[in-house]
Amino acid sequence: MPTESPRECGSCGICCKIPQIQTMEKPYGKWCTHCDVGRGCRIYADRPDVCRGFECLWLSSPTMPDAFRPDRCGVLLSPRSSAKHGRTVLAMVEAGQFDRIKKPKFLKVLEYVRAAGFRIFVSDGRRSYHVERDGRLTPDTIEAALE
Repeated sequence: MPTESPRECGSCGICCKIPQIQTMEKPYGKWCTHCDVGRGCRIYADRPDVCRGFECLWLSSPTMPDAFRPDRCGVLLSPRSSAKHGRTVLAMVEAGQFDRIKKPKFLKVLEYVRAAGFRIFVSDGRRSYHVERDGRLTPDTIEAALE
């Protein structure tokens, strides 16, 4: 459930593009049909519960640097809590942009998230990996982050 955050999404909207939303038949990496890119949701007041209940890590973490806003850093951080892994983050990049995880800006984001005590899973919609503490990538599934 979203928290009261002093931050606002502004023109970001990356959560309207990157994740797959099965209940809306929205595929990974495609803009939601209700999104007015650069402006926001055209049905915001009546948006579906799946959207109403989502809050990215940047929005819910007022101390996270502004440079880590999803549209600025190129990664959408979805905080999760799982019985198996505890506090986890699913770091989602755009489809076909998996190499982005090797870039210094992305590595800074991962370092910040790891220092905050999260386990990290990363996905581009096709491939998913668990990011080990030493930085190695272990093939995994998005579902594993939710266990």
